[in-house]
Amino acid sequence: MAALPLYLTMIAASAGALVDTALLGNHATAALAAFAVTVAVFSPATATVAGALRGVMPFVAPRKDDPDRLLPLVHSGMWLAVMVASVRRP
Repeated sequence: MAALPLYLTMIAASAGALVDTALLGNHATAALAAFAVTVAVFSPATATVAGALRGVMPFVAPRKDDPDRLLPLVHSGMWLAVMVASVRRP
């Protein structure tokens, strides 16, 4: 049950990409091509940060009722995401 938010965010991201592609495909070919280039550039960076933050979720769920133990964990997760994103090379 602790992984439910992780699954929901992954499903929502996939559904959002599907809707974006369908709408842009009906609008214009150039718009769809521009979207594809943009996604190719920004998706790896977004996936890196989101992956680091999603990796913290299983540790957050058991501590949701104890804010004193939760805050340092969330803070460390944020810095992990920043560090992973800064050292990632395309």
